[in-house]
Amino acid sequence: MTIVIDYKSFLNRDRIAHNIETDADVGATFHLEPNHQPRAGETARVWFALTHRGGEPIPLEACNCQLTVYDSSTTPFKKIIEPNLSAIDVERYRSIPAASFEFPTAGLYQVELKGTPKKAGEFQAFRLSYPVTVSPSSRTEVSPTTAIIVKTPTSSERGFEWPSIGVAIAIIFFVSSVVFTLRKRF
Repeated sequence: MTIVIDYKSFLNRDRIAHNIETDADVGATFHLEPNHQPRAGETARVWFALTHRGGEPIPLEACNCQLTVYDSSTTPFKKIIEPNLSAIDVERYRSIPAASFEFPTAGLYQVELKGTPKKAGEFQAFRLSYPVTVSPSSRTEVSPTTAIIVKTPTSSERGFEWPSIGVAIAIIFFVSSVVFTLRKRF
């Protein structure tokens, strides 16, 4: 028997693609591009696939929705921006609330979407909140006298590669099974 373990899949942060929250009778699938790993000063896009209890979609046209981004490193949270929402189609979702904006600095933020129905009784008012950690900008800063160049080494330049460990483990299992089989015969 051979066991193959893909260590990269366990360590890959991109596996967590969407966050799901509920409030009252509304649920939302939240996604933040790029890959839930925004960087300060770079455009991020958020979208919310809203659904009513039972899975019925709630398009932006049916919701008085408001998006607010807070700096959560302060108490109380400090409002940073209120981006305008627009309807987009993404994946299998149609006419869902979305916005593009920039986080001003690296740090901890709270993205909050609240809404009420445009037509009374369609769903209950809701407030959904998502924590976001923003990394420093990946852009290289250039001063008039000095250019700073930051090069991140690739995994092969670091000399450590997860697939190499997987191959080594597979070889160890194979050799062990051969030795075990040969010992049984003699």
